Amino acid sequence: MGLFKNKSSSLITALKYPNTLGELLKQKDEYTIRMRNDEEARKEAERREQLAELEEAKLPFYKRPFYKKHIKPKILFIVDRNRWFNKMWILMIFCIELYNSFLIPYRAAFDYDNSLYWYCVDAPFDFLLWVDVVMNFFYPYRDQMNILITDFKKTAKRYMFKEKIGFFADFICLCLLDWIPVAIGAATNGSMTYTAVWRLNRALFFFRALKRLTRIEALVPDRFALLSKMVKLLNFVIIVVMSVHIVTCCWFPIVMSEYPDSQVFTLSASIFEPTTSTLYKYMLGVYWSLVSMSGFGGTMPSSNLQVAFCTLVYLVGIAVFVTVIGIVSDLAQNLNITESAFIEKLDSVTDYINSRGLSPELKKQILQYYQYLWKSRKGLDESKIIRELPDFLKIDVAMQLNAEIVKKVELFKSCSQNFIHEVVINLKPRIVMPGSYVIREGEPGNEMFFIGKGVVEVRSKTGQLWSTLGSGSFVGETALIDSVKRTANVISTEYVDLFVLEKHAFDEIMSTYPEDAKNVIATSEARKQMNKQKAALNSGIPFEKINKLLDSIGCSYVDVEGHDLFMSLSITVGESRDVIQRHIEEYIRDKDHEIQNHIKTEHKHEKIDEYFDHMKKGKIKPGFNEIAAAAKNYGRTIVLAKPAGQGDDFNGVFVLFDQHTGTTHEAKELVDLFTNTEKYHNPIIIVSTGKEGGFLAATRKK
Repeated sequence: MGLFKNKSSSLITALKYPNTLGELLKQKDEYTIRMRNDEEARKEAERREQLAELEEAKLPFYKRPFYKKHIKPKILFIVDRNRWFNKMWILMIFCIELYNSFLIPYRAAFDYDNSLYWYCVDAPFDFLLWVDVVMNFFYPYRDQMNILITDFKKTAKRYMFKEKIGFFADFICLCLLDWIPVAIGAATNGSMTYTAVWRLNRALFFFRALKRLTRIEALVPDRFALLSKMVKLLNFVIIVVMSVHIVTCCWFPIVMSEYPDSQVFTLSASIFEPTTSTLYKYMLGVYWSLVSMSGFGGTMPSSNLQVAFCTLVYLVGIAVFVTVIGIVSDLAQNLNITESAFIEKLDSVTDYINSRGLSPELKKQILQYYQYLWKSRKGLDESKIIRELPDFLKIDVAMQLNAEIVKKVELFKSCSQNFIHEVVINLKPRIVMPGSYVIREGEPGNEMFFIGKGVVEVRSKTGQLWSTLGSGSFVGETALIDSVKRTANVISTEYVDLFVLEKHAFDEIMSTYPEDAKNVIATSEARKQMNKQKAALNSGIPFEKINKLLDSIGCSYVDVEGHDLFMSLSITVGESRDVIQRHIEEYIRDKDHEIQNHIKTEHKHEKIDEYFDHMKKGKIKPGFNEIAAAAKNYGRTIVLAKPAGQGDDFNGVFVLFDQHTGTTHEAKELVDLFTNTEKYHNPIIIVSTGKEGGFLAATRKK
């Protein structure tokens, strides 16, 4: 009602004149919509500004835009964990933290020669650790809503107050206590004493190193399922080693402080000799620590301090070793948990097969399928995993797996990215066993297949190999546009991983994106016209004639999926020749002795097998009598186009073989006759190109 505030006169006027009230309400609605749009625009502008600042902050300072130099940025810079430099930095700091955790206690307990040499080693490491503390203020993090937080105030506040091992823990570890004896020595007698005992606070970096180990795990590019368990095991291994190390470093000072009463507490009296090496003393202490912590033996303590120390060591040892044994057993069990579940499932499948009495051959195929499923996917159900993902991740996963294959399809090349997204999302995985039919000749075409892995063969109905398709190929795209039956068999030669696009899903996508649908249909029509022109060019018959002929018989312009018309028609000719030759051979062998005699006398072949062998190899061509006789036996009539004036018209099938130049002229005349669809039924057309090995063919759709 903000519009009517302090406007009583307008309200009275509106009550007197309803039209005015309607206009005011309309203005109010327009004002509300405008304010809402302005608010959305403001939020969008802020979001874009934040994204721009985020991208700018990733750049080095000298590469940032000049007009931004005078503006104080909200984001000083971002420490990106995914960059190669930062990965190496985290690994280096992890090693420095382990160095301080292990070497400082060792030096404090065993090394009495604390020269300034160690200062030259420790000082650079301390500097790098301080740099890491500063960088921790700028590490972005994700909040409970999984939003990346990059604001410096929030990242700094989180590091200082909300992390378990945050700024104050790091500050305690990095306190320069080792400078106290150096400063005192320099002030009193002019000598600087550098003692490792004053650096024992650096040993607390051990806990930071354990936390950093999980960060290193996140930086591994190809993480696998057991990595988190392996990191947990590595954590406990480091804890065990560190526990033994600390016990050893505490044991040696206790032994040396109570000498000579502590000789019973040691494993060897040589530990007190000055000539004994420090390494031997340390290894002797490690042995004592392991024996004492495991509870399998040890030495008798001889003082209250030694008794208290041994008791503490036993308690720590029991806790550590029990925990480690539990972790190791849990890890060993989890290593095989997926395989155990799969074996249990396989047992259930075997029980089902046996209870239903399936044949041994079918049982073998089923078990082989599950074995392949285990080897290739470790028994995972990809469809179930993808279904559980949110939509935006489904798109990303599907695009990464299948986008390149989909973009290769000529029908989709002119489509928008959203259209490609929808196609990719609707792909369904399918596994095909060796020797299985992906496509059967004569089946309705309701699916298109993308080959993710494996090899398939495209064969004719008679088994002739037409082509071989491998990973990244596709087959069956014509079925999505034209409701035609399959014209070839596609058979897998090995286990094949397919992605299937069903026609009903494709039709829904076409209806959702009408503009892309027009492009797909236009591309399909253009391919048809191109194939017609190619057919006319290769046959020597005018394009108008071929166009009229193919349209009259309802020809499928791409008979073999994935091939152009000329290749598919050439293959069809070869198949037709094989069929005709087989009919001739069957008929001549079984029923017509007169033709057998004709072959022996006319073609000068004493043996019929020799004649058939030459015919199959293309050395000779069957004569008209042989073809006509074989066709008549099977209820078909075949006309052989001979030089002009020698051809006849028959119902059914006509074949044009390579004869000589007169055939081309005869073929044109037969094309004109053939367009009369009332006279010819279910024909097979084979047109000679006049070139060696070049043929065209077309078949009427049933």
